[in-house]
Amino acid sequence: MGPMGSARQRRRRFPLDARAGATLISTLLLALGIAISEPAWAKDVHPALARLVPHAALSDRFLTYRPGAEPVVNLFVRGTIPRGDLEGEGIEVNTWTSAGMTVRCPLSRFSLLQSLPGISAIQPAGRCRLYLDR
Repeated sequence: MGPMGSARQRRRRFPLDARAGATLISTLLLALGIAISEPAWAKDVHPALARLVPHAALSDRFLTYRPGAEPVVNLFVRGTIPRGDLEGEGIEVNTWTSAGMTVRCPLSRFSLLQSLPGISAIQPAGRCRLYLDR
């Protein structure tokens, strides 16, 4: 069999041309990427917030203690959640902008805050220190 015969045999084994094969492979890779990607409600939560322990050195950087009340977590929150939804859950919203907000969340409600839809990131907010020019 000459060169023409082997080319015909290859065409019979692989009925797709190169363009159709590339399209098929890219479609399969896209479908696989969508299937294993994180869900839309997944949040970017700072690792320091994984284990909040009152009166521990790491947690004390962003916990505030109030007399006779539970500690609150000082946070920066990004997302599209309305201010009223947070306040309705007992979470105090302070500064609010379209880019994000500062909140004070009671420690017992922190897991609830993480589960609310519309929040894309939660970062700890340390205490501000006053520096005056003298």
